[in-house]
Amino acid sequence: MKKINTIIAIAIITSSILLSCSKQASKPSNSVDDHQQVTSVVSDGWFSAAWQSNGTISEYSRNVTQLGTDIIKDGKVLVFGKGGFEMRIPSPLPNHFDANYITASAEVGNLRLTLQGSAAISTTLQFRYILIPANKMASNLNYDDYNAVCDYYGIQQ
Repeated sequence: MKKINTIIAIAIITSSILLSCSKQASKPSNSVDDHQQVTSVVSDGWFSAAWQSNGTISEYSRNVTQLGTDIIKDGKVLVFGKGGFEMRIPSPLPNHFDANYITASAEVGNLRLTLQGSAAISTTLQFRYILIPANKMASNLNYDDYNAVCDYYGIQQ
């Protein structure tokens, strides 16, 4: 009887060790829309757009690796423009700059700016994006106010 209890105890210990060493499966990291889930606010510095013209519509695409479906679906993608001939303060897109209308759209891994109009574009016109995940959203914040957004999230202006 003592021998059977010893065998049972060894079997239980061995099973526990084997079960605790199992590996967790993970998604392959080379998947096209496999972007890390962003859990904090992400922003980039101000940048100029190298517009690709197609008649009265011009486009610019910027690679944004942190821009995943989680941000697009449940968070906020903010894009601000500043400068231009009018030397405008940071203003949310869509908006008019230099007598042109500029919009922004978000895709997984990419931010696309679209300019409609045929007016000249100042070289001082710049853009900046701020990505806010759902877990960092504020209910009482005016997201159109660049300074308020930067102050609230501690983003250097």
